[in-house]
Amino acid sequence: MSRREVKRQIVAALILAALAAGFFLIPYIGSPNVHFVAPDITTPEGVSRGHQFWMGEIERLGGTEAYAEFLQAYANLTLPQQHAAGHLFGEALSERVGIDGLAVCDSSFQYGCFHSLFGYVIQAQGLSGIAALGQKCFETFDAVNVVGCNHGIGHGIQLYLGYNVEGLKKALTTCKELSHDPLGDCINGAIMEYNLHTMRGPGDEGLRPLGDDPFFPCLELSKEDSRVCLFWQPQWWAQPTHYPGVTFSVIFTQMGRWCRSAPSALREPCFEGIGYVAPMLVAYDMQKTIALCQDAASRQYEETLCRAAAASSAFAESTIRTKAMAICEGLPQADKDYCAFYIHAAVVISPKGARPPAL
Repeated sequence: MSRREVKRQIVAALILAALAAGFFLIPYIGSPNVHFVAPDITTPEGVSRGHQFWMGEIERLGGTEAYAEFLQAYANLTLPQQHAAGHLFGEALSERVGIDGLAVCDSSFQYGCFHSLFGYVIQAQGLSGIAALGQKCFETFDAVNVVGCNHGIGHGIQLYLGYNVEGLKKALTTCKELSHDPLGDCINGAIMEYNLHTMRGPGDEGLRPLGDDPFFPCLELSKEDSRVCLFWQPQWWAQPTHYPGVTFSVIFTQMGRWCRSAPSALREPCFEGIGYVAPMLVAYDMQKTIALCQDAASRQYEETLCRAAAASSAFAESTIRTKAMAICEGLPQADKDYCAFYIHAAVVISPKGARPPAL
């Protein structure tokens, strides 16, 4: 079996994992607004056909026009489905045009195109060109899409270095070599990849399993990196495949307990991390998002941290951006003001000097 065939099976595994987790809600893959039915990619055979189809469209139309067609074709899918599809397109793009495909990808489908493109490019060229990739991100994109570009570099670096603590530490060090990444998006991508294995390589078993220590490996990192690590830890904790048959309400209650038991300096980013992942898990239903934050929280301060990060997470999705403020509604006025501020702060963890009034 060729390496490319193995990679296509990896993409298929991502999609089938989403299916097993209950994410695939509709069997029809195409959009009624396009002139063709896009290939069904919910099976390994479908992924292979989809890969070949989009390779052909990139060849026929060019990357930019093919990507626009791709986004329209899969517009009706759920976000997890779309993200997995974005990985497929990114692979086809990298195979057809290499790093020149960078100018094609954007924030659509939760940056899936970026993730896959960088994964395959870095696998091919190693770490020697990371600084140049970061510079290319900076020169190519606006302030919104450069986030996803740097984030994708982080995913690719972690894939290249392997899913172990030493690999993670080296990935974080490598990310800090980027000259134009003030928010640490490369680091965010590396930690996410370490936890979720979205770019799984041959022989990898997938999602990192829960162990006896819910904070591992965060407490083994530097003080600065441990805060970022704890922010992303709830995204890993919350994956439904960890808890077959358990409701999100129960999961979020447990995550709140874990955050309260974390070292005091790490509790704040931990609750923000709970909030950040909440809206994604309930299809951006604002009331359900609020309920999950309330399940996790034992006092107002924790709820405010959670809801502020959740509102920021929702705001990042352009299609529902105007609804994000609804997550702040109903908070005490000072906390609501903080929540509104957080939405527009454009940071992953709360800015220095800005804390909820409950503190």
